[in-house]
Amino acid sequence: MKQESRLGCDGKRWGLQFPVICNRLCSTSWNLGFQNLPSVVSDRYIGFLDPHGVYFSELLHPARGKRIDFLKSADIIKKYGDQFELYKNAALGLDFTAAFKGTLFRFPFRNSDACTTTKLFVRKPDPISEEDVQNLVKSFLDDLSYNILFLRSIRLIELHEIPKLKNLKPLAAVSVRRSTDISMSNIITSQCSSIDSKTFDADDVELQYEIFLTEQNYMMKTTKQYKFLMSEALLFRSCDEALREMVSLLKSLPLGSCAIEQDSELNAASSGRLFCYLPLPAGVIHGLPIHINGYFGLTDNRRDLKWVTTETYRDYDGLWNELLIKQVISRSYVKLIEYCTNQFNDSMMVYKCLPTIDLPCNKWYELLKPTFQEIANKPIVTCMDGHKRLVSEVIVDNLADTEDKQFQTAILRCFKSSQIAVMPNNVLNFFKLNSANMIHLITPTLVCQYITESSLEHISPIERLQLLEYCLQAPVDSLHNVALLPLSDASWTTFDCQSKQHTPVYYLEKGEEIVVKILVGLEKQFSSLSLSEKVNSIIRNIARAGQTQLKSYNHNNFPQLLQQCCTSEQTRDWATMLWRYLFEKFPDHLDLFQSQHIVPYIEIKMEKISSSEIVSDITKSKLPQLLTFYPLDINQHFFLITHKNNCSDLNKKVLKVFKTYGLKCVILRYDMDEFYYLVNHPQRTKYISELSIDSFCSWLEAINKSDKNILQSIVREQFTDVQKLNLRSCLASAAHIMQQYDSLRELVGELSIFRNSSEITKFISIAESRCCMPLFPDNIPIQRSLIMCIDDDTNILMKSLSIPVYSQAKLTLEVLKYCIKSNLSHHVLTVSKWAMNDWSSLQIQLPGFVEQWFRLPFIYDNGAYRTADFYYDPYDDIIKQLVDEEKHLPLLYRTEPYYSILKVKLQSKMNKNDIANCLDKIEKINDCKNNKISVLSNLLAKDNSLLQSVSKLLNQYLWLPCSISGIYPKWLQFQSTKSLYTAKQLYPSDAAELLGAVGPSVLSTIPSVVISHLRLRPITANDYAQQLRLIMAHFQREENQKCHFLVCNLYAYINQTYSAEEIRNSFNDENIHDSIWLGNDFVPVSKVVLDLPFDLAPYVMKIQPNSPIFQYDKILAALSIRYQPTETILLSVVNDIVRKYQEDGVDNTLATQHDDFDLIHRILVWFSIFLSQTKSETDIDVTKQLYLPTMEFHNNDNADSGSDETLSIPFSKIGECCYCDKEWMSNKQIIEVIQKEFKLNIVHEGIPVHICEKLGVQPLTSKVMNVKSLSFVRNWAQKEDLTSRIHSLIKEGYTDGLAIFKEFIQNADDAQATVVKFIYDNRSNAQWDKLLLDPSLVQFQGRALWAYNNALFTENDFQNLIRLGAATKENDLSKIGKFGLGFNSVYNVTDLPSLLSQQTLIILDPHCKYLEKYGSSGIRLDFTPSQRIMFHSYKHQFEPYNGIFSCNVFSLADHPFDGTLFRLPLRTSKQAESSLLSNTVYDHQDMLELLEMLVERGTQLLLNTQSVCKVELYELTSEEENSRLLYTFQKEPVQYLQRHHLAKLIDPGELGHEN
Repeated sequence: MKQESRLGCDGKRWGLQFPVICNRLCSTSWNLGFQNLPSVVSDRYIGFLDPHGVYFSELLHPARGKRIDFLKSADIIKKYGDQFELYKNAALGLDFTAAFKGTLFRFPFRNSDACTTTKLFVRKPDPISEEDVQNLVKSFLDDLSYNILFLRSIRLIELHEIPKLKNLKPLAAVSVRRSTDISMSNIITSQCSSIDSKTFDADDVELQYEIFLTEQNYMMKTTKQYKFLMSEALLFRSCDEALREMVSLLKSLPLGSCAIEQDSELNAASSGRLFCYLPLPAGVIHGLPIHINGYFGLTDNRRDLKWVTTETYRDYDGLWNELLIKQVISRSYVKLIEYCTNQFNDSMMVYKCLPTIDLPCNKWYELLKPTFQEIANKPIVTCMDGHKRLVSEVIVDNLADTEDKQFQTAILRCFKSSQIAVMPNNVLNFFKLNSANMIHLITPTLVCQYITESSLEHISPIERLQLLEYCLQAPVDSLHNVALLPLSDASWTTFDCQSKQHTPVYYLEKGEEIVVKILVGLEKQFSSLSLSEKVNSIIRNIARAGQTQLKSYNHNNFPQLLQQCCTSEQTRDWATMLWRYLFEKFPDHLDLFQSQHIVPYIEIKMEKISSSEIVSDITKSKLPQLLTFYPLDINQHFFLITHKNNCSDLNKKVLKVFKTYGLKCVILRYDMDEFYYLVNHPQRTKYISELSIDSFCSWLEAINKSDKNILQSIVREQFTDVQKLNLRSCLASAAHIMQQYDSLRELVGELSIFRNSSEITKFISIAESRCCMPLFPDNIPIQRSLIMCIDDDTNILMKSLSIPVYSQAKLTLEVLKYCIKSNLSHHVLTVSKWAMNDWSSLQIQLPGFVEQWFRLPFIYDNGAYRTADFYYDPYDDIIKQLVDEEKHLPLLYRTEPYYSILKVKLQSKMNKNDIANCLDKIEKINDCKNNKISVLSNLLAKDNSLLQSVSKLLNQYLWLPCSISGIYPKWLQFQSTKSLYTAKQLYPSDAAELLGAVGPSVLSTIPSVVISHLRLRPITANDYAQQLRLIMAHFQREENQKCHFLVCNLYAYINQTYSAEEIRNSFNDENIHDSIWLGNDFVPVSKVVLDLPFDLAPYVMKIQPNSPIFQYDKILAALSIRYQPTETILLSVVNDIVRKYQEDGVDNTLATQHDDFDLIHRILVWFSIFLSQTKSETDIDVTKQLYLPTMEFHNNDNADSGSDETLSIPFSKIGECCYCDKEWMSNKQIIEVIQKEFKLNIVHEGIPVHICEKLGVQPLTSKVMNVKSLSFVRNWAQKEDLTSRIHSLIKEGYTDGLAIFKEFIQNADDAQATVVKFIYDNRSNAQWDKLLLDPSLVQFQGRALWAYNNALFTENDFQNLIRLGAATKENDLSKIGKFGLGFNSVYNVTDLPSLLSQQTLIILDPHCKYLEKYGSSGIRLDFTPSQRIMFHSYKHQFEPYNGIFSCNVFSLADHPFDGTLFRLPLRTSKQAESSLLSNTVYDHQDMLELLEMLVERGTQLLLNTQSVCKVELYELTSEEENSRLLYTFQKEPVQYLQRHHLAKLIDPGELGHEN
């Protein structure tokens, strides 16, 4: 029992039997039924347990319980209904009328009476009170989730109460769901059905998954969700010898599980529960934070585990528990740790699974210590970078509880993505105790080491200072390469404790902060000045000790440091700080700063300088904060202006020159208070002197000598207009001084300080112009650069330098050209008027002035400049009509003084361009009534030279009017408009009649001499064809006479002018090749013929011999209208009629239908005669192209014979039709039935039968009989005839008459038939000679030989039957016959063999003459229900088959013939005369001899058969109705071998018999 409880303590029995059943625990609040009598219901049984043996024991037969099959014992259920009523409940599905799908236990609470009578306890128990029940429920609810955690099959546990109303009342429920479908229960069932030596050869099973628990308390109306991580291990191969021995001994599975709740808080003091599939009491602890489950050996009260002690050393349970924990539980524990590691990004779940040092029980810790060590050496620690590493690979943050906690945040940020790990103290202690490797903790030296290998860009300055303070606790050598040395610019650098060539970092004492402010850019060479007192003290000591690059600062280092940072731009404050420092520290050694940029430059703003003082009002706020600094150089030419000195007016005007030039002359202006230390420095005057008036001239001369062009360049490129004017005034006022310096005079000629005449806002020099501006109208732009003498300063300089004045006439021409080029029309007019008013004076000043003037386009009109000779004299009458107004001299210039000067240059005769302009105007107006057309054409007709010069232009413009005609029909549009045309758009005037609809013709009033120079539109055959196309397209019958006249003229001209090939091409291009005019209408060419046998109107028209169309032979040839074969014409007419009735919406009256049908009838008659006379000569396959009218049947309810409604005629091709070839088919009702049944196209009854036959239409019988044509498959030469081949086969190998019987038996044996029967039919059957497939078949209705076997003919057999000479069975070793060849033996006796099997009848006709109308060499008939009416119509053909071996031909459609029946009509003497197969005749005597041969040798025919065991021979005479059995051959295998002397096995008396 103990072992069974281990295997099934998790409810395995129920789980395996009912894997999805919810076992409900039910309780009641009162006592019912028997006391001390638990019961159980499952399937169809109810069982009661009676440990006292009171309720079910009988005399001499004690019983401890009873099982009842309530489905078989319904009377007991009914008799003791109150007893079983307790169990019934609809919610549980238990009513004792059907098997119960589940298991239900009932435990009646023990009352006081039961407590008195029970013998199960040593002392009297107490009855169960209501409080006990409540405590029971409470204890169940306390462990509700734990109860289901490790159960394998149960997925739901519910607690219900059944109150008095007997309806279930839910109290609580817990359900479980797993994240995997793999179940350890299924693995145990499949792999552990028994435990033997092979059990441990299997692989270990390890499962990890998630478990989701849902706990519902219906009383409290709460729902809780729990999530557990589960790890299970089932060991086989990994079990050591001791564990294997215990498994074999106890038959217990080495299975263990570990679980941890995912959402629980991390609590070092928490301890998990211990399970043996159900939770053990809470007092049983193991000290680990996880839940542990296993097949543990428990104490007898199931409240604790057994352990190995001195008292229990013989109890295997204790040893089993230790082995289970050390090997199985440990494996599951490790896998749980790994699962948590893989499932989560951090290690919090792993830390939850780890114990504290003092929590685990000593026994558990001792057993699991190797496991703890294994876990401690796994990569389970998550670092700040998210990676999981071994604890030996991480740095543990241990600052939380130390005095260095203030640095923790900075240190952790320092290790941004490194291996820093934070863990609780209990986890750290766990690793310290169990890890074999050293654990790295945070120390100042370690932080220094890490900083040297990583970047601190992500660390804030405050955090860096904290790191610095923390790291300074380490030895100085540890600071090497640590980037925590703060500099004065708030940056950081590394400590250098090893290099001897390092750049020093200076430590400043208090009071020396100004040095850093002066040495801008060298902040990185000074340590930070904002350190705490503690850090500052340590830094000072390090600088004094000289162990690093830190050095104490001395002012003797200042010149060198300033040299490193001094630039040309600094602030004002920097200048004041510098010079104060120099004044205090270097009063006598300013030379140490030679060439350094320490001289500030103050900009001079002229507008702020008054004539009375220069700098007295300058304040500090008005000067710029950012200054330019010049190097301290004795040759720099510094000039200082202070409030002590006052410059002259000359100096004041040119101060800007000094500033602009700025190369060797710098004007300095300092405020005495601000720059006190600079101005008053003892050595200042050595480098910076004061500005005075006396020094100006000498300085200017020095500039000119040193660099001759620099001053000109500065004035030209940098001086403003005001500065240039000031400089010009200055030079003019200083002329007497400049006379002393030649170089200055030369300088004045090169300076661009004079106004330019070409652009008054610009300045030029004397050297650039060389001339002064003469008298000229104001505000006129002048292109030439001349000096404008408009002020006194300029006049003084020009006079003193003797500069000449420029020519007025030349300037006039130059200005006029420039104004025309620049499109300054108002200036052009001003200059022109000014010049013509002074025309004589200008001619005197410059010879050739007039010629140069008229070459210029000075006349401006309508936005364009033109010369005078461009215009015509506006007072000429001819010019007024032909020349546009725009070329007349503008009105402004028709007045004086212009007209009298310009008249000699105006034009009076038109030229080519004028004609072009005139044509252009005519084209734009586009009016045929324009008077200019006639004037221009008459002008050109009179001036031949002008006409020739403009002939090309006349062909380019739209200027020609077209002709108008009035003889066209109203419905045909004549191409005539009021618009104008080009020459190439117009036909000659004589083409107006024939081509008026195609295009216009030139107007005949245009002079012929002008028309002779025009390239008019050429006329082609296509133009006339297009004229015809337009007539056809718009043709209407009114005014038919005009149309006839017009078309005939066209035909006549075309036929006379062009060849047939040209006409054909043009007609094809215009798509008019399919119609021709026949006097009153256009008729399609396809319907026009030259000869007909009879009238085919309206489908084909014949050209009458007296028609004028015959005159146009070329047109007829081009349209391919020629004599055609009559059959071609008639086929075309038939196709037209067919298409007519196949199109939708055809409206034909009954009269039209009758006409069409009569026409079809006449055509068919003609073809029937034609085919009979010229069958071998014609190239047309009429049977494939000719259509026949067919019958169409309508619903009588819808027919109205009295109305002349629209009708239709259906048509089908000859190959798709059939005709009624029998008289009985002429009945319309029968025809309608056949048509509906077979969907056939039946030739219309109006077409005679003899015509259908001549046209080759198939007879209706061949269709309704389902006759299929058969052709023999030949494998001989293609030229060999079928009958010749069969004749050769008979002659070569099948001459013996017995071969017929032999072949039938062999073929039947191949078909696995067991019986073969032959009948000699001697009947004449003369009464069955009418209703035949063909009348010629009557000769085969008489005497015949029948052959039957009880096998069915297959489709493959049918194919073999018609294969002549083909080895159809040569690859089948089970076949002894050769059907394709052997069957030919039947042609010894017949010319028309047939066979019947199932529903198929085949008749072979090798001569192809008896069944000619059905196909080639045979037919196949399938007896289907749809053919029943036709078979009765040919009943005589099939009557001979009826009654032969129970054959009923007329019922084959419903009852197929079960066997195969051959009929061989015996060849008569008449048939032998014409037979190409054989000339052998089988009369009555010949047949008797053949049958006697069969009787004599019949037994030998069965020798080699495998299936056929019996052959029977019958005779049927004309006098008898039924056949008579003549002989029987039968064999039994053993006896048959004895009969033929093949073995002596049994007595001959036991052999079979022959009759």
